[in-house]
Formats: sequence, structure tokens, C-alpha cells
Amino acid sequence: MSNESIVKVLNCLESHDYRVTAMVNVEGIEIVAICPSGQTYHVKAAPNQRYAACCELARQLGVMVEPNQ
Repeated sequence: MSNESIVKVLNCLESHDYRVTAMVNVEGIEIVAICPSGQTYHVKAAPNQRYAACCELARQLGVMVEPNQ
């Protein structure tokens, strides 16, 4: 999945008032999302699971994202 698709999901989370930080490297992706209440969600995934991890985080937060074609 392209980086553009990942950015789209992360931007969607930010539009729902989550502060999102993502670090992508050769080991995969690490995402931290902080809710307005201060609760923190943390996800790590291998390189081939980056997009799935972003979507899973969105699902956990109750944010709907459009599936990528």
C-alpha cells in the first residue's frame, strides 16, 4: 500500500481531533494517537502491514475510513 494511502488514514484521524504521530522506517511503522481526553493509542507494524495497522487503529478509535481500492 502506498504512503499516500497511509497519510490519508492518518489525516482522517487528525480531522477527528486526534493528535497523530507516525514514524516509518525499514522496520515498519509506529503510530501514536492521542485522544482529546489524553488517552493514548499505540500501534507498531511490519513494513508490509503499515496500511492495515493504520486502518486497525482507526477502527479502535471508532473512525470510519474509506477502503482503498
